[in-house]
Amino acid sequence: MSTILVIEDEPEILEVTSVLLISSGYQVLHARNAEEGFRVALSRDDIDIVFTDVNLGNGMSGTALVDKLRAQGSRAAMVVVSGDMDPFSGWSHPHATFLPKPYGRRQLLSAIDEACGRAAGDASHWHAQAS
Repeated sequence: MSTILVIEDEPEILEVTSVLLISSGYQVLHARNAEEGFRVALSRDDIDIVFTDVNLGNGMSGTALVDKLRAQGSRAAMVVVSGDMDPFSGWSHPHATFLPKPYGRRQLLSAIDEACGRAAGDASHWHAQAS
């Protein structure tokens, strides 16, 4: 079972996303802002995917959080969601999947599947480099 950290400052979206993921067999952790998400992500080594909104209110954005977590050595795959950001705006990250809001169950699970595949590829890359 994969563990997903959902970082979302809108309680309704956090709840609906969590329910969809839990009903699909994922273990879900929550954070309500980037700083809390950063602390949770670094304190646990069982997080497979970090699922974050771009706009998290005050403080760090979700895209900055992705960059900061990767710089700290996180191997979790990242899913970045936004209702404001154009998927073709130029922001991309080799370890992140972009999911536009609003999203339904099918789009959510597709993005999670893509991130899981990316995480598996990253794990193979890490093991090859260690050899």
